[in-house]
Amino acid sequence: MVDIYPNKNLLVVSHGLLIGETLKGLLHDETTGRKMGNTSVTTVKHNQGLWEYLVYYCVKHLDE
Repeated sequence: MVDIYPNKNLLVVSHGLLIGETLKGLLHDETTGRKMGNTSVTTVKHNQGLWEYLVYYCVKHLDE
């Protein structure tokens, strides 16, 4: 996606399981994405060839 849409923001909407598994691959971290619930918000950034979290599994919006 980085090559197809350089310098663009992308929104991915899916079930927690698929997003969790995708994050494992992007961040090369098997502990990531465990029990990610639906409706949570995670933001990642591609920076100098690496992916990093800006926000991970935020559910603050559910408390409102």
